[in-house]
Amino acid sequence: MEGEIEVEPQLPPIRAPHIKKRALKNKALAVSFNEKDLRDYVTGFHKRKKKRRKEAQKQQEEALRRKRIEDRKKRRLERELVLYGEAPPASGDGDGYSEDGEESDPIASVSDYYSGSGKDAFHLALSQAQSARECNINLRFIAI
Repeated sequence: MEGEIEVEPQLPPIRAPHIKKRALKNKALAVSFNEKDLRDYVTGFHKRKKKRRKEAQKQQEEALRRKRIEDRKKRRLERELVLYGEAPPASGDGDGYSEDGEESDPIASVSDYYSGSGKDAFHLALSQAQSARECNINLRFIAI
């Protein structure tokens, strides 16, 4: 017959065998034993503990170093404030005049604080200093 198309019979697709869920659940867990890894794990507790302690010690030393640097900066700033008064040192010429043409207040020297004798000199020095704590000055009583 003309015009007829021959069709080959199709076979059903091949399926994989069905795996039951119980078989999946009962599947044994495969464990491989490596003696070297076991030995490293068992004998490595002390090594790992030493390593953690060493790293913590390094972190503490670094924190102390940063704190010392910060303290040094603070002391340097306080020392400059004491030497130059409340304002930081001017980069221009120090002729005692401000930009407005007015004469600035002279800063009392340490020898002015200790002029006199006895407790009066100590009290005078203490009263003239703004605050021993703020200026970070150790005032010593010197008996002459």
